[in-house]
Amino acid sequence: MSIGIFLAVCCQILVLASATNGNTFRGATASERASAVVIGTVDALQSADMTISVVGRRTGLRPSAIRYYESINLLPPAARRHGQRVYDACTLRRLAVIRQAQDAGFTLDEARTVLQSGDLAAEWNGIAAGKLVQLEAQIAEL
Repeated sequence: MSIGIFLAVCCQILVLASATNGNTFRGATASERASAVVIGTVDALQSADMTISVVGRRTGLRPSAIRYYESINLLPPAARRHGQRVYDACTLRRLAVIRQAQDAGFTLDEARTVLQSGDLAAEWNGIAAGKLVQLEAQIAEL
């Protein structure tokens, strides 16, 4: 992956991550609306009370992966209704951030650090700078 593409993906992750703090899509910026493409339609972002299988279908993840993300605190614990996990649109956005971070080469630990941070921009900048140094070292070895 080239440095330019890497930085562009980091910017996209930052936009997606900044959208994870709200639970509604009303008043979203153009960037946030564009990020909805990553996880489906705007209707998908506005739905609430989705079961784990619905979230899995919309994100392309297996329910076991979603449960795993919950167990390692990438996702907050899901509410329960009639014994089933139910998720809201915020979960879809968080899963989009996680997927983009993984696609860019970030680890789940790095994604969790950023998602749990109060200052998303500073946290992503720090992690991205470290990852950039790592990529440059790998390129130099080739």
